[in-house]
Amino acid sequence: MKVVRGVRDRYDGRKRNPYNEIECGNKYARSMASFALLMIDNGFIFDLPNRMIGFDPQKDAVCGKAFASIWSLDGAWGTMEVNGNETVITVKEGALRANKLKLPYIDMVETVLVNGTPVDFTFENGITRLTEDLSTMNAVEIHVIRALV
Repeated sequence: MKVVRGVRDRYDGRKRNPYNEIECGNKYARSMASFALLMIDNGFIFDLPNRMIGFDPQKDAVCGKAFASIWSLDGAWGTMEVNGNETVITVKEGALRANKLKLPYIDMVETVLVNGTPVDFTFENGITRLTEDLSTMNAVEIHVIRALV
């Protein structure tokens, strides 16, 4: 955030054009660089060969506060929300080709619901492995409920 603040301060409209930050490659790349900040903030990861999607929010979620963000892949996009003991991953468009959820801020999973239905899973080292791929389940909403220990 210090880097972002530094760039914003340099391109404030008085000293330089606020719509053309040369550090970001000029014009189109600027918007893509800004979008990357969202993915950094929610700790987004996607590993297609291992069919894993994950989030590790750097602030609110690990402090027990509500957190919400967006995510985007080549074949799908959606939202993720953390509120108390529940993480909700919503697919707004497309199909999520994954069967593993990496949520390092959760130390134990009690229940996983896909489209409101409980599904079988295993949990080990912060990774929740589902027995079936989310795309074959036509997953629209995935609820991961943390076990209160």
